[in-house]
Amino acid sequence: MFKSIKKKKIGRNEHCHCGSGKKYKKCCLDKDTGGLCS
Repeated sequence: MFKSIKKKKIGRNEHCHCGSGKKYKKCCLDKDTGGLCS
């Protein structure tokens, strides 16, 4: 019935998805909000 939506898994050493230019592990990993971090 319901299709699962697969999100792209972000690697710890990849650039953060928020656009800060930092690595994900140093930026939004602990926040893990799925949206933009500040």
